[in-house]
Amino acid sequence: MYRIILCLNKNLIYDEDEILWLETAYVMINCEMGAEGAIVDGVKALGVVKEVSGVFGNYDIVIKLECSDIEELRDIITTKIRHMDQVRCTTTLMCAN
Repeated sequence: MYRIILCLNKNLIYDEDEILWLETAYVMINCEMGAEGAIVDGVKALGVVKEVSGVFGNYDIVIKLECSDIEELRDIITTKIRHMDQVRCTTTLMCAN
């Protein structure tokens, strides 16, 4: 069984035999006007989304993702988030762990 702890502002997963850092990314989403609620609900359904907020300014929605590996993050961003109906574009900030 894995446990998740916070260590120096970075999450890690550990058990008795190994320690794995969680990869973190923030994704800023621009969407069609009026689609914010549907997109927020859609990204909440993804198991790796830790936070989601509607925002004002250059972006409409900001989400925080955490995965055990960077390839899973890339896959979720490119195949699930970017392909949602009414998502115009995304900007991703990958955190340096």
